[in-house]
Amino acid sequence: MRLFDYSGAGDAVPAGPKPVSWSLTEDEWEGIRRYAAERRYAPGGQIIAAGEVSDALHIVVEGQVALDAGGAAPEAVGPGSAFGVAGFLTAGPSVLGATAVSAATLLLLPRAGLDQLASWTPAVALTLLRDLAGFAAEKLHQAHLAA
Repeated sequence: MRLFDYSGAGDAVPAGPKPVSWSLTEDEWEGIRRYAAERRYAPGGQIIAAGEVSDALHIVVEGQVALDAGGAAPEAVGPGSAFGVAGFLTAGPSVLGATAVSAATLLLLPRAGLDQLASWTPAVALTLLRDLAGFAAEKLHQAHLAA
């Protein structure tokens, strides 16, 4: 099963937030899937509330999700995007809320799942962590420019 269908996208990365692990193959994604839980949400379903503690990285497989950091207009993200990075890396509370805009399927990769992934396929775990570091750096850069 293909997790993300970017057919016709060529080499271009889809618009919006950079998808996590764009460079992973389908087999490598299947490896991640073994250590993640798949969750389905109906339109309007709350995925996570701001302030809720979760150590899972949320990866959008299908559908659209609205991310609400409070104050600004919610940001819509789709397949290949991830959120919950801070909680995943620190086991701290979520800084944003997330709601399914359409029917959505997500993979939730807990920190323990990353540990298992790193034990069995360290190159895949390293790629994932590099992508998360790049994502976090871009968000910090955007926040700095906005200040």
